[in-house]
Amino acid sequence: MFHPNRSPTLLALVFAAALPAHAVDFETAMRYHQYKDYGQAFQAFMELAQEGNAAAQANVAFYYDNGLAVARDPEEAARWYRLAADNGSVDAQYNLGAMYESGEGVEKDYGEAFKWFSLAAQQGDAQAAMYLGLFYEEGLGRASDDVQAYAWFHAAAGRGERAGTQKCQEVAPRLSPEQLEQAQGLGDRILEELRTRAARKLDLPT
Repeated sequence: MFHPNRSPTLLALVFAAALPAHAVDFETAMRYHQYKDYGQAFQAFMELAQEGNAAAQANVAFYYDNGLAVARDPEEAARWYRLAADNGSVDAQYNLGAMYESGEGVEKDYGEAFKWFSLAAQQGDAQAAMYLGLFYEEGLGRASDDVQAYAWFHAAAGRGERAGTQKCQEVAPRLSPEQLEQAQGLGDRILEELRTRAARKLDLPT
């Protein structure tokens, strides 16, 4: 059984370009974090999170998830990841999927895990695409489907996940020539869609 690692949301300026109203405050919070002043960073993220800022909500979740400035609380982390995920944070969507896969902070639910990995993958997240392939291969949260598994591994490989290439090589012998052609075509279409969606994220207003 695999267990996806939760993405370190706040180690990058997540969605900073998409936050015109509070960009300075968010950047200040990030600076507090970078200088390891976690108490000040948490307070700043929390203030923004309570105003509905998705990036700040994801970072509050990360603090609860890792016990930074607050006691580690997986259930509270899951609550904040869900708020951020509902507001479109791809990192929160991925992390919430990981929590449902592992059963930490929430009741284990492969169907919910698949749902959140799917939403993250639809925004171009390569790791989420990789785990969709694994879910299809192992029949977690839905019936096993090697055509879909190959397609998602192929798309993940195209997005830079080197393990995706290896998984394609493992799945391919289980497919007929017709199925392999179908899987490759589907994977190409998924990859193009992921690339398009990822590119759109770069066009966020500043």
